[in-house]
Amino acid sequence: MLQIRNRLTMLGASFLAGAAILMSGAAYGQAKAKIAFAHFGTLANPVLAETIVPLKNALEATGNVEVTMHGTGSALSVPNKYSEMVAEGVIDMAFGGQQFEGGRFPLNVLMGEPFVVDDHVKGSRAYTRLLRSVPELAAEFKPNRLLLVTLASGEQLHGQKPLKSIDDLKGMRVMATNPGLQQIIRGVGGSVVALPLTAQYENLQKGVVDFVSASWQSTIAFKTMEISSHHFHWDPLMTPTYLIINQKKYDSLPAEAKKILDDLGTDEASMSWSNTWTRIDARAIGEAKAKNHGIVNVTPDARETIKKRFRQLTETRIADLDKKGLPARKVFDAILKASDEESQRK
Repeated sequence: MLQIRNRLTMLGASFLAGAAILMSGAAYGQAKAKIAFAHFGTLANPVLAETIVPLKNALEATGNVEVTMHGTGSALSVPNKYSEMVAEGVIDMAFGGQQFEGGRFPLNVLMGEPFVVDDHVKGSRAYTRLLRSVPELAAEFKPNRLLLVTLASGEQLHGQKPLKSIDDLKGMRVMATNPGLQQIIRGVGGSVVALPLTAQYENLQKGVVDFVSASWQSTIAFKTMEISSHHFHWDPLMTPTYLIINQKKYDSLPAEAKKILDDLGTDEASMSWSNTWTRIDARAIGEAKAKNHGIVNVTPDARETIKKRFRQLTETRIADLDKKGLPARKVFDAILKASDEESQRK
C-alpha cells in the first residue's frame, strides 16, 4: 500500500513538473520581445522593402520577437531625432541618415562630403572598416549600439528642365539636404530648398522647386519619375545611412535575435544593403529611358573638374570643425585613404 502511495506521489509530482514546464513554455511564447522600429519613408519604398522588411521578418521568424514599424506619418518617426529617441528608449531601433542629424554626427557626415566616394558599394565596405579603426567615428553613435552603416547610391538631379552643366542651376531652386551639396548649388548661383525627402513629389509638381537632388531609386520610391523628364547624372556624393538599436533593448533580446543583428556588422552585409540601391537605380534608369527622358551623364573628367573647383568648400568645413575641437582633419584623411584603397580593390 505504501509502495502504491509513493508511486502515485511520484506520478503526481512528475505531472505537476510537466505542467509547469508546459505553462512556462506557453508563457515564454506569449512574452515576445517587442521592438519599435522607426524608419523614414514607407515600406513601399523599394530599398526598405529589400532591407529592413526582410530583417523584420527574420527577427519575427525566431518566434520570440515582435517588430512594429513606424514610418512617415507616425509620431515615432522623426528622422532628425532618431538617435536621441533610441537613446532615450522612445523607440528601440532606427534606420536613418547621418546628414539629417548633422549636429550629432559631425564627423560621420564627412563620409558624405561631395566627391569623396566614387562607388557606393565599395565605399560602404570602407566605411564599415573605418568604424572599427577610427574610434572618433564610432563614438558618435554612443550610447546606442551601432548595427550597420551603408552608403546609398549617388545623388542625381531630377526635374522638368534640361541641364547641360551644373552652372545651368543659376537661378534654379533645388531641393537638397546634404550640406556640402547645398554649398555647391549656392556656389553656382542656385538657391536651396531644404525639405523632407517625402516632399519631393508635391514640390516638384507645383513648381516650388526646379530640381530635386536624390538617388535614382527615389524617383520610384517617391514617384517623381511621373513628373520629371530630365536627369543630370553626376554622382556628387553617396549618402551615409545607419541602423542602430538601444543597448538595453539589445541586451534583453533572445540569443537568436542578437545573432541576426550581429551579422549585420560585417563588410558583406554593408555591401549587400548598398547593392540594393544599385539594383533599383538600374530599374529607374531603365524606366527613364523607356519614357524618353533626357539624361545627361557627366564624364569622369568633367566630374574631376567639378571636384577640384569646389574642393575648397570641403576644406573650409573641415577647418571649421577643427576649430571647434573636433579631429576633422584626422578623420577626413582616414576617410580619403580608406576610400582610395577600396577603389583600387577588385
